[in-house]
Amino acid sequence: MAGTGFKVWATGDVVSAADFNTYVQEQIVGVFASSTARDAAITSPTEGMFAYLKDSDTLTYHNGSSWISTSLTGDITGVAAGNGLSGGGVSGDVSLAVDVNGATSGTGATLTGSDQILFGDADDSNAVKKATIGQIKPTLLTAGNDKLFYSGNSGTMTELALGADGTVLVGNGATAAPTFGNITDISGGNDKILYTNSSGVITEVALGATDTVLTSAGTTSAPTFAAAGGGGNWAQILKGEQNTTTNVIFNATSLSNYDAVRGWYTMPAASDGSHTWIELTFNGLTSGSGYNYTRLQTYGTTTNSSAYTGSNSVGSLTQGDYGYCQFFAGFLAKGYNSASKGVITGWAQAHWPVENYAEYVQFTWITDITTWGITAVSANGQTPWISNAGTGYFGYFVEAYTRT
Repeated sequence: MAGTGFKVWATGDVVSAADFNTYVQEQIVGVFASSTARDAAITSPTEGMFAYLKDSDTLTYHNGSSWISTSLTGDITGVAAGNGLSGGGVSGDVSLAVDVNGATSGTGATLTGSDQILFGDADDSNAVKKATIGQIKPTLLTAGNDKLFYSGNSGTMTELALGADGTVLVGNGATAAPTFGNITDISGGNDKILYTNSSGVITEVALGATDTVLTSAGTTSAPTFAAAGGGGNWAQILKGEQNTTTNVIFNATSLSNYDAVRGWYTMPAASDGSHTWIELTFNGLTSGSGYNYTRLQTYGTTTNSSAYTGSNSVGSLTQGDYGYCQFFAGFLAKGYNSASKGVITGWAQAHWPVENYAEYVQFTWITDITTWGITAVSANGQTPWISNAGTGYFGYFVEAYTRT
């Protein structure tokens, strides 16, 4: 029985049939013409027996259950060190080692955080391990004290010593090293000022128009240039040329609840040759006799005043062939029987130079207004005799006031 072991024989020992079969015949490599011949000769194979088959040049062994074929020849003729390795050989004991210098150059490669590198883990007996580039933290790098880094025009990382207190990093062109200098060394867009926004980023703001001032818009908003004002701002909201297609001098609606409005306009000669006239209204208020006013008239050296009267517009200023008017209207609290009611009050003044005639009207819309501000202003008259459309000669300007 194969696997019985090994026996030392002495001179004169009797070799029994069992010992011969067990220690000799069953532990040699039998040679057979084929697997058929082997199976016919060895009818009760045991684990560990070997048999060579000539027809297939195969060495077989029995594992206790069946015959198993083995390879008689080895196909490894040498071990070559591949990319990033050193060592290897074609005979004897062969070893391999990591060789960084033997690796393919990565110059020009686009690295990502998931790319991998090999490193010797100092906390694990310098065992070679792999890690991703994304695992490398800037805090692991060491350098000279009080330095920053920049890449030179050859792509080499270079240290730059921090500048003196109060200095700033200044670029000196695309191919020169940066330096620390004074704030006056910084350049930016033409005609700009700099501020830090709510994220701490230095940001440019273009200089404003003539006579505007830098104005804060709050602690978290960008500053802007705006017209200077003593607590409020006047700004133009309307201008235009007059023409012969309508008797509407101007009509501004959906205004932004202004605190006051003022304007200047031409009262053109009427197309039918009659005297000119004008009617001003505010916030679309035209019902009843809501505009209460007094009128002062001057004709040459004669001055007349009219008694208090009411109308659905601010005066019917009527006299002469053509004239010019200016007006002002402000929105104020009524100051009488409610804290949430207001009035529109102001004046209008007109002059007819041909007749040397002038009128001054002081008015108030006395009916309660419950929404603050002037939201519309319009002036209607007679259809003009002459059209200024397209000439660039404007017939009216209107400005609005917003308090701050």
